[in-house]
Amino acid sequence: MAVDKHRDEAWQRLTPREREICGTLGNGLTNRQIAAQLGISEHTARNHIREIFRTLQVRTRGEVTARYLLENPFTSHDEKHSRTARSRTTGSS
Repeated sequence: MAVDKHRDEAWQRLTPREREICGTLGNGLTNRQIAAQLGISEHTARNHIREIFRTLQVRTRGEVTARYLLENPFTSHDEKHSRTARSRTTGSS
């Protein structure tokens, strides 16, 4: 139970942008592709991913994706990703 509490706290420490990036990692995109999709530099994407790994205490993108899906159980990874991409192109949420 203490491990679950620690995981919840770590997830809450992520910024909204870092959580958004967590949602893209399961698509197998490179840092460059994530950056282009989100309108940020590749360097910034890499820094966000590094910080996500540090905060969640994980070593792989797969672990981040698993945590993302645990934290968002009622939203499939693809649905969340599609909503993010649509809101960027239409300006809506």
